[in-house]
Amino acid sequence: MTKKTPWLAIAIVSLLFCSLLPSNLSFAQEVAVDKTLPMLRQQNAGHLGVILQSSAMQHIQKGNFDVAMERIDEAIDHAIKADSADSLPVMILLQILNKRDDEAAYDYLQQLLIKTKGKPAFQIKIYDQFGYHFRMRGELVRAISSYQSQIDLMAKFPGNPTKEIAALRAFGQTCLQAQMPDLAMPALKRCQKLAVENNDLLTANLCDGDIGNAALAAGLLDIAVKSFQRQLDTSLKARETTPQDPGFSMALNGLVTASMRAGDLDAAAKWIATAKTPPAGDKLSSMEIGMYEGYEAVISLVKGDLESAVKLSDKAIKSKSNFPGSMFMPSMSLQATMLDRLSNANYHLLSGNPEKAEKMAKSTIKAFDATIKQFDALEKQGIGSAEASRTALAFVPASISNIRQRILIEQNKTEQALLAAEAGRSQSQLANLRANFGTKSPDAAALSIDQIKAIAKRDNVTFVEYSVIYDLDFPTRGLLGLDHPRSQPKSIFIWVVQPSGKIEFKNVPLKESLSELISAFRADLLQADDIADQDPAPAPAKKTLPKIKKDATADEVTSDDRAGASKSATGQAGGDSNHQLHQLLIEPIAGLLPKDPNSVVVIIPHEGLFAVPFYVLQNANKKELIDRHTISLASSIGTYNASTSLGRAIKKIDISK
Repeated sequence: MTKKTPWLAIAIVSLLFCSLLPSNLSFAQEVAVDKTLPMLRQQNAGHLGVILQSSAMQHIQKGNFDVAMERIDEAIDHAIKADSADSLPVMILLQILNKRDDEAAYDYLQQLLIKTKGKPAFQIKIYDQFGYHFRMRGELVRAISSYQSQIDLMAKFPGNPTKEIAALRAFGQTCLQAQMPDLAMPALKRCQKLAVENNDLLTANLCDGDIGNAALAAGLLDIAVKSFQRQLDTSLKARETTPQDPGFSMALNGLVTASMRAGDLDAAAKWIATAKTPPAGDKLSSMEIGMYEGYEAVISLVKGDLESAVKLSDKAIKSKSNFPGSMFMPSMSLQATMLDRLSNANYHLLSGNPEKAEKMAKSTIKAFDATIKQFDALEKQGIGSAEASRTALAFVPASISNIRQRILIEQNKTEQALLAAEAGRSQSQLANLRANFGTKSPDAAALSIDQIKAIAKRDNVTFVEYSVIYDLDFPTRGLLGLDHPRSQPKSIFIWVVQPSGKIEFKNVPLKESLSELISAFRADLLQADDIADQDPAPAPAKKTLPKIKKDATADEVTSDDRAGASKSATGQAGGDSNHQLHQLLIEPIAGLLPKDPNSVVVIIPHEGLFAVPFYVLQNANKKELIDRHTISLASSIGTYNASTSLGRAIKKIDISK
């Protein structure tokens, strides 16, 4: 025993004793730990890093993040000096960085990599933990980059195959989350191969499910079915010794989804029946039962049996409501039933029962708000990102908005439907404006019709707001596949708000695929650009374009609006697709737009319409929209109002002081 040992013993005994104190005396533990630090530093104790981490955790609990960061910085230096990558306190560090913005975390990552230059074991761990951090924060590109750097280092410095298997799977799953199945597939196949070589049969089996999901995302249904079938066969054998093998339900869910996307409802029903009758000794959880009842509701919907769809959806909600919570999600059933409530609201509307649809829509929003509060609470504990979670679930208020618009339009309440359209698209944008710029902008949901009219009058602008309308909710469309005929939009709602305060509404039915029409139009534009580059035409006569609104904000005006100098190459492009889009989007409201070409028209697209460069749409006389009007863009009236208010506030700042 060395002379340093008593100090370590004192520190550990202090920690154990103080951990028994009541919560209202927890400050004593913090004081006790911090008081041992000078002695441990003086003695250069080997376990100084452990005590520093304990001190940091206590300061995090107290909200003293600056002091906690000082402790972690010192613990990192201690680990590097001791050449002990395993004692690197990255997880605690990320809890602190989770309280800061993502740029701060990225900057610290760069500094840490410089500190550990030439130490691959350290950098492998750093990339792994930061990859996880960025993934939980919704920064998927940075997460993918971190995992890729980790994998590259492991290839140069091979060591622990278990860690390499985990890194490859994390990379593949993050690519899937980012909707990059082409990047996910090779990594997942490599992960599976390595897992088999190292007798990690559970991971190899789970990789079959991941590969199946990648194939689903890429539209490769045959490969998806083969992967899920192989996973199911392996899981059935494994369940003889491992009853709770997770691959079983993963495979069946994949097979149900693949069958539905292939339009084979009988096969989907067969797989559901298999899932609902597990091997002897197994018991389905209430969450699993509810999930399969939800699948059966979708099958009934597609078959046209709306009554059964509603009943099965009701049962799914009841089953999932009985599922217990978890440590990280106190009411996991809340989020699960939220999606079933959303589908249920839509089924009621399709069944001709708008009252029940509205009631279930309100229930869905209540569940959504409660779910977001849970994510907020987790973020305060340094777990995940509430903003990323809110963005990932943005389809919920959007789908509720779609349902409410349809209800209100059926009731001929067109102005209230405009408010519903605004509420479905503005909330996360306004929340980010308030968070990033400290603005106190009004909630879009709180904007009244009178306020919207006042904004148009104040700025002397004409708003044109589009809303792409579906018959099905987003979760149901996702299960059927976005290419399924029932998943296509059925109409476009258009509102025109004039400076005079008059609001007009148009409902434009869609007779063909909107996404295909937009894709064809953009392809025509690109082809025209290529032709112009290869065989330059004589310089056209100089054209004076209408002025862009002088005080337009970044949210209103895109780079397309500033591209007048180069648009001559595409001025006559588009052909039939250009004219079709003009007929669809502009002609129904052309008579409601201002006659003065200098009057500002603020176009508010929706979903795929953001990919349409409105300013080049041509009428029957081949005259483009920007030649007839001054065009600006905004994502909603709410964000237009918030951003223009911010612009006016900035102009009032006296920079001379």
